[in-house]
Amino acid sequence: MARHRVLDVQKYQATYEKYDCDWDMCYYCGEQQEVTDHVPPLVAATLSLDRWLIPSCKECNLILGTQVYYSLSERVEYLRARYPIRYKKLLNTPDWEPEELEEMGYNLRVSIDHHISKKKSILRKIEWLTNFHNLL
Repeated sequence: MARHRVLDVQKYQATYEKYDCDWDMCYYCGEQQEVTDHVPPLVAATLSLDRWLIPSCKECNLILGTQVYYSLSERVEYLRARYPIRYKKLLNTPDWEPEELEEMGYNLRVSIDHHISKKKSILRKIEWLTNFHNLL
């Protein structure tokens, strides 16, 4: 096994021990685990490579898709770069004051509230990808 992959396995195990992480948490973004990510992806795995099953949310797993990165750190870097690009339009939406929202009709207010919640969720994921993984 390549040296960087061995270090990734050690870092992955140390992460959960050091931060007392819940195994039901996505390794990449910290959200609730919904699926399992295969590292490397099944389409690229060979019999000679060790494979890991990493807890992941559906969104991180979907974004990673069949990207052929053989280490966790490469996969984290890909997601760190990809989230702001994927959600550029949403992240550029203005922040609304509660007084402004009260003046709007119900349907528009519900739509904006949904966008605000999604924006906060994406910002949390980006923050997790940046800060948490830099601590390791």
